[in-house]
Amino acid sequence: MRSRAGYLRHWPRFESLVPVEYDLLAGNALASPFFGSQIRTRLTALFSDYPAGGPTVEAILYFDPSALSSIRDLEDTYRAGVQLKVAVLTDDGRANLTQETTQKLILRPAEYRKAVENGVRVAFQLKMPGPGAWQIRAAVVDSASDRIGSATRFVEIPDVKKGGLALSGLILRGGSPGDSAPADPREDAGMRIFKSGQNCTFMYNVFNPLIGQDKQSSLEVQTRILTEGRVVYEGVPGRIAFGEAPEGTRRRITGQIKLDRQVAAGDYILLVMVRDLLAPSGQTRTATQFIDFQVRE
Repeated sequence: MRSRAGYLRHWPRFESLVPVEYDLLAGNALASPFFGSQIRTRLTALFSDYPAGGPTVEAILYFDPSALSSIRDLEDTYRAGVQLKVAVLTDDGRANLTQETTQKLILRPAEYRKAVENGVRVAFQLKMPGPGAWQIRAAVVDSASDRIGSATRFVEIPDVKKGGLALSGLILRGGSPGDSAPADPREDAGMRIFKSGQNCTFMYNVFNPLIGQDKQSSLEVQTRILTEGRVVYEGVPGRIAFGEAPEGTRRRITGQIKLDRQVAAGDYILLVMVRDLLAPSGQTRTATQFIDFQVRE
């Protein structure tokens, strides 16, 4: 749980015949987590790797194109344009990194209907300034109106260089590990909307597991599913062994869960707990990670 000390101030609204500057609207969307709801927007941001140049975050953004000012031309094609703005902020709200790009949407009628139903998907990577708690804030700005959508995600990046056991973010999607992509767009890692009885695959990276005399790493892994503070599924702890790897190498773990056919619709959390079995006596080397998902009929 995250909370803030202090209060939120709501500035009085002044009506004016002069339209608000475009850049000001976009800046307000990045500066405030409560600004910009005209375009439905969903953001997923996950810490993925920690190379020599610094940590990286993989992000997936979905937005609803039906709120954009689109034109259906004589070629029976929908055309629209958006500006995508992304800001990386410290946990106290100070901007540290910003980037933006312009994207044009050119969709045939069938593609447009599919985009309205499932959203437009945009994936990108962020090079982070360093470890710590960060806010990733994204804004979708309609190029032909003042409509804006925004979304915020918190990302906790461990200081991998200190040598402690650490996990990357959890990637959760529908299907089996060998599938290249889910059959249903809602089962994508950026949406995570599943049905009861669904097969789901999750993946994450492990950093700094200890190595024994046999040049092997040994980890104990357990998964849980929670809703409303209750554990509704608890997996049996399992052991995973890795061979010796070059220093600084991450190890990928892939798992699969099958949702019960009787599971109720609602919001859930998948929790993964990893314990290093080679930790010295009296010391505990554990790491946890979680990701939210939904179950719908």
